[in-house]
Formats: sequence, C-alpha cells, structure tokens
Amino acid sequence: MGEWLDGLQAADNIPAVWDQFLAEFVTQYQDTQKEQRARAELKALKLKWPEVDQYANNFERLIRVAGYNLANPESIEFFIEGLP
Repeated sequence: MGEWLDGLQAADNIPAVWDQFLAEFVTQYQDTQKEQRARAELKALKLKWPEVDQYANNFERLIRVAGYNLANPESIEFFIEGLP
C-alpha cells in the first residue's frame, strides 16, 4: 500500500484512492478486541434511573458489537441482569 501511495502524483488526488486506502487501513489495523470489550461492558451495564432509554440504546449497541443476537435467551438474560 505504501509503495502504491508513493507512486501517486499530486494530480492523482482522487477520493476513490483515499477511500481504498482507508478500507485497507481498517482491514490491516482493525480492533481485534472489540467484541471482548463489548462483552465486558455488557456484563457491567446497569440501568440507572431515570435513564431507561440510554440503557436500552447502550444495551442494543453492545449486543451487536459483541456478536450476540438480540432475540437470543442469553441476550435477554444480559438485559435482565442489568435491571435493578
């Protein structure tokens, strides 16, 4: 990728080139611990009254990042464990 970018000229400033660079960068340096961190945050997530909507939003986001299905019994159990 570096050699390819080094070979470009100033006139080659095309958005598609930078889009490709960003896609390659994300692929090479993706966050490998994202799911594990989301699972830990999910276990620690607790409802703080009156922030019910915030709890539900955080829960849904973390479930997806952790790789769980929202409709699974395990996911529902996580939701219930976070309630007071």
